[in-house]
Amino acid sequence: MRTAAVVALASGLLPALAAADPAAVERLDLTRDGKAACAVVTVGADPAPLLLDRAADTILRTVQWWGGAALPRRHVLATAAIAPPDGPSVILGTVDALTRAFPGLAENHPDIGRAATLAPDGFACIPCDIGGARHLAVTGPTPRGVFNGALYARDVLIDGPASRLQVEWRHVSRSPHLEGRAAYVLTIWDHE
Repeated sequence: MRTAAVVALASGLLPALAAADPAAVERLDLTRDGKAACAVVTVGADPAPLLLDRAADTILRTVQWWGGAALPRRHVLATAAIAPPDGPSVILGTVDALTRAFPGLAENHPDIGRAATLAPDGFACIPCDIGGARHLAVTGPTPRGVFNGALYARDVLIDGPASRLQVEWRHVSRSPHLEGRAAYVLTIWDHE
């Protein structure tokens, strides 16, 4: 009886494990042959909000440290429609900024619009085709959400050898509820 349960469980898990094959996940090259193959673009106000800068730094420093390549960085204002970035990029910005800067983005990629409904600390990493190039949009309803998305991309989605770092080009959406954040940020423990 016990063996039959194990066999039944294993047979149910095998298709799921096969579907989770990492080789089946599409990827966007960050570096190729040790050189930059992608840019990091921040979209927002001028100057960029501190957390948006920190989000970009998180990606840029990780690629520099792991792969030795300095990715180009660009900041664009989200006041009106802009031309899409040349070539592939990781685009960081709030949902509001991205939809103002790239009209039609939410219509062509409905997950962008849905990201606005996440918790304030929530984020979405969304694969997009803009202007004929592949991009990974890291977005959220607030700059804090974008920053959390950049941390997630750094910790989970970026991988590969130094000569060819890649970011997984797939949709990820998380909506953490971090009500306790003030409890550890506003303590006096480091002043003892």
